[in-house]
Amino acid sequence: MVRRGRGRPLGPTEAQADDGAPVPLGPPKQRALLAALMLRAGRPVRVTELVDTLWPTDPPRSAVKNLQLYIHQLRKLLGGGLPHHHGSYQLDPCRYRLDAAEFERLLAAARRMAASDPEQARQAYRSALDLWRGPALTLRPAPVRVRPQRVRPKEINMTATYTFDVFSSLDGFGAASGDWTGYWGKQGPELLDHRLALYEQEQRMVFGAHTYRLFGQLVAQSDADSEVRDPWVTRMLNLPATVVSTSMEASLDAPNVTVVSGDAVDVVARLKTESEVPLRSHGSLSMNRSLLKAGLVDRIQVTLFPVVTGRSGRDPIFQGAEDFDLELIEHRTLDGRTQELICRPALHP
Repeated sequence: MVRRGRGRPLGPTEAQADDGAPVPLGPPKQRALLAALMLRAGRPVRVTELVDTLWPTDPPRSAVKNLQLYIHQLRKLLGGGLPHHHGSYQLDPCRYRLDAAEFERLLAAARRMAASDPEQARQAYRSALDLWRGPALTLRPAPVRVRPQRVRPKEINMTATYTFDVFSSLDGFGAASGDWTGYWGKQGPELLDHRLALYEQEQRMVFGAHTYRLFGQLVAQSDADSEVRDPWVTRMLNLPATVVSTSMEASLDAPNVTVVSGDAVDVVARLKTESEVPLRSHGSLSMNRSLLKAGLVDRIQVTLFPVVTGRSGRDPIFQGAEDFDLELIEHRTLDGRTQELICRPALHP
């Protein structure tokens, strides 16, 4: 936790704790936000100005929500600070040592001493130059863009939406041991037809490696009557998919599947920018908890089955997740008993 650590905008945007240890600043947009606040240290910066800085063209509809999530994460990383007043955020230069401010101080000192003490002036200039580690405010590789505030359109094109799709018991478990089946024995024709219609839409799946391997094992061990052979599951597994893994082979015997090595947050952040179709993930609990924390999940779609599995429940869905407020967008009842809830998450302040 940083108390009076150092902010380093003179080069790739970095932060250091008091002991010099680097502070991980998270995904690119989060680092860009900190860089923008460093650049304006000591003065309030309006939310609209920060949105325009992070998304110079076509900001997503969820831009303000994403900004709030980034602020929340930065506060945790930096040990507080970044107060919000009247629609603005501010970085206090007295709380953090900024190398940009140190550069200005050394430069001013060198100029004052240039005539009276040239050697001391040279040392001050050298110390100022040593603070530069590359192009200012770069984010490896893209620099922060600082744009004047502009009038924003009422309707804003969204980046690709990401839906976390999950089956759950009433008490929040994703599976159960014993004689429970994959649907807890509660599947019916409306549920199965609805799932098939859902996956007939054009979209890209995103899986963690463990979930993708598990689906492959279940299919390999199944017969024609197995639940894993239900039409919607077959359709889901044949959609274009990205598998996030550091251990799987980059080339699989599946033409629609791309294996990407790296952090899921960075992979999905890039997919949301590049994908021309919506993104969806079924299961992959650990990965999706990380994506929720990073503010990359636009919708949580929970199919809630009418069972309680307190004794036999496995895979608690939100165990270890952050706290979120949920805005209910859609809901439906299937087969007179199973509920589907689609919610928009927002990190609880």
